[in-house]
Amino acid sequence: MTLKGQRDASAPFFANLHPGDPNGGGAGRKALIAQLEESLRRLQTDGQLSGKYVRDGGAPADSRRAGLMDGPTERDWAVIDAVARVAAEIGVGSAEVALAWVRSRPAVTSTLIGARTVEQLRANLASLDITLAPEQLAALDGPSTPSLDFPAAIIAEPGPILGFGG
Repeated sequence: MTLKGQRDASAPFFANLHPGDPNGGGAGRKALIAQLEESLRRLQTDGQLSGKYVRDGGAPADSRRAGLMDGPTERDWAVIDAVARVAAEIGVGSAEVALAWVRSRPAVTSTLIGARTVEQLRANLASLDITLAPEQLAALDGPSTPSLDFPAAIIAEPGPILGFGG
């Protein structure tokens, strides 16, 4: 999943707001999916690293989120292209590489998968057999590193500030 900045992509769900309506909220499948879709729309995220997105190919026809948000940005395409290059290099799909990459991150304690079909589940599970080389991780980390706004540069280089103490 491509995240714009660092955001929590968990989705809350609520009690049934319409008594007598089994689809009016709560922990049912329809309500959970609706809340997740709404969270993804608000966060402007999508599962763009599945391999369905191809530069200049537009949104895939079977993407459920295509109507909820704009297509990938140029920065997103840089990440999508990097994932596709690594996937082609090792002979697997983009989804497998994306999941292996997420799993390799030091702060990640678990990886959530979102398979809708048995084929997608198999691809997701196949990512467990992939260990990315340091140069592959670097190729993925480069375009995905978020750009930090002010005052990140000042905080990263505190030397000049400390030299002029008052």
